Amino acid sequence: MPKKSESKLRELQEIEFALIDLNLYLDTHPEDDEAVKKLAEFSEKAEALREDYEKNETILFSQHIKNEVDLSKWINDPWPWEKQ
Repeated sequence: MPKKSESKLRELQEIEFALIDLNLYLDTHPEDDEAVKKLAEFSEKAEALREDYEKNETILFSQHIKNEVDLSKWINDPWPWEKQ
């Protein structure tokens, strides 16, 4: 996988990990306004990163298939870990 796309995917994975961690934290600390703000901020960032990655690399989730081009990418593109 080219370094740039590997870096983009890694950043997305890190943000998604932080989202899971914040979500778990907020299950027990729902009154923490700073954590709620961080969750919203990271959610927006993750969405932007996903959209950019899927636009420039390949579709990551089948539920993001919107048209025939996306379907073709989903079926024919290599998985992110298969890229050289």
